[in-house]
Amino acid sequence: MKPLMHFREPVAHLRHFPRFARFSRLWWGFNPVALTLLLFSALTISLGSEPTSSEPQANRKACKIIACDDPNLFLAPYVWKRLQTNSTVHAEATMPGAYIRARVQRTATIGIVIDGNANNGHPTSSMPTVEFSVDEGEFKTIQLSRSGEVYTLALAKDLNAKVPHRLDFYFRAANLGEKRWRSSIAHLRIAGLALDAGGSLVPFPLRPKRAIAYGDSITEGGGADGLFTSWVVSHRLCCVGL
Repeated sequence: MKPLMHFREPVAHLRHFPRFARFSRLWWGFNPVALTLLLFSALTISLGSEPTSSEPQANRKACKIIACDDPNLFLAPYVWKRLQTNSTVHAEATMPGAYIRARVQRTATIGIVIDGNANNGHPTSSMPTVEFSVDEGEFKTIQLSRSGEVYTLALAKDLNAKVPHRLDFYFRAANLGEKRWRSSIAHLRIAGLALDAGGSLVPFPLRPKRAIAYGDSITEGGGADGLFTSWVVSHRLCCVGL
């Protein structure tokens, strides 16, 4: 017990207080080995406890990324540029109206992986806007707000993983005054599709015939819905409703 003597001296004067006296008798009555085990157990319980409700909750499910070159991921023809670095393939669209369609299975969540490095320096107020529909439901619109990183944009959760689900994803609108022909700042760059660990794609049912239209800014719907200013392009209000 000699190594513990230096703890006793500084607190000797506190033993006159009843509460401390009871605590002191309890403390010094512990066997050193038993005390060490008790402290170790308390630390283990503390480290292994669940986070409180105020702490951010991470998605504990393992995530599987479907690459942009997966043959079952359908990207609208002629509007997506393939970007490849070693084995990593991204898809980048310059013009709104570009879409992605997929049919997923064995997953309860769906996310789209965005490469926000394409949007470095873009004003936050007019960042690119996307919209999507799951199982041919109502379209939901989201304006991107992050740049300088690759991140996953959650599209759906709590789906029935026992049945397949359909995803329709569109590049809805962009600020076309942000150097659209000279840089990627107003483009949409996709790094893949995020599913649960056991998720996968199945072939998407395509129409037997497709069409392509050539035209001007009126054809593409420039300024049609005024999300930002007259710079915006909207695929939903263009003259070619395919």
